[in-house]
Amino acid sequence: MPDRHSPQGQPDPARNGALAEQLIRRHGARLRRVAAENSSYDEAADALQNALALFIAKFNEEPEAALPWLTTTLKREAWAIAARRRRDRQLRVGEPVDADEPLVERVASDGGDPHRAVE
Repeated sequence: MPDRHSPQGQPDPARNGALAEQLIRRHGARLRRVAAENSSYDEAADALQNALALFIAKFNEEPEAALPWLTTTLKREAWAIAARRRRDRQLRVGEPVDADEPLVERVASDGGDPHRAVE
């Protein structure tokens, strides 16, 4: 079996960069679609950029494995971005309630509008 690593046994960023360019030329639309299907259209570019950076830095397989490796990594990056978005959205929904402060005091401190204090 031919050695798939650079002489130091590490991934070869120069080779991986060239592979990444070929993959984008041949499969760019498909890769963007995979990213958008697994996160959102707006976040697809970030997921693809992250996956390509990981590909260039870490891929050390045979060239035939490049597209499946990148596709799997892309899905994982898209999922991670989507999870961060959901987590951030949950944190912004409402300010944390101080367990020691009664809700009645919160309502009073917000001008007496009970909907503002609970939303």
